[in-house]
Amino acid sequence: MLQEIIGKRLTDIYTVGFVYLFEEQREFTPDLRWIYLEFEDILLEFESIEQYSRLKIEEVSDIRYQFESDEDMIKVKSSVIELVLVSSMLANNTVKEIALKDGTEKKCAAAKIILENGQIIFLDPGFVHGIGIGGREQEKYWCYCKSF
Repeated sequence: MLQEIIGKRLTDIYTVGFVYLFEEQREFTPDLRWIYLEFEDILLEFESIEQYSRLKIEEVSDIRYQFESDEDMIKVKSSVIELVLVSSMLANNTVKEIALKDGTEKKCAAAKIILENGQIIFLDPGFVHGIGIGGREQEKYWCYCKSF
């Protein structure tokens, strides 16, 4: 399944979460157990599993809101591509390579996506609140944590 994204352009990165309705000042609360990456016509769901120690990757047709919610909560998604990439406007945000660390799509320790323009997207399921996502620094931090 992951080979299908090679040569596809990364078009967006989403988190899911909720907004409480009863608060005077509303605040988006992300649920970082799930991160979605959109590659043209392919949507991949990255899920932190096994008590935030492993990553599961699945192709899905739509964003899924798998967390429990109350009637005073609105389920929302938020685009974070501008926060993750150095520049989402650079030409050639096309996937060059993907590497899974210690496992397969069903269960791996982390995932690294390399774009044609040199940017890296590293997904680390080892955070207390879900998946950490970033570039080279995120990968270095993951390697540092694995050394303990």
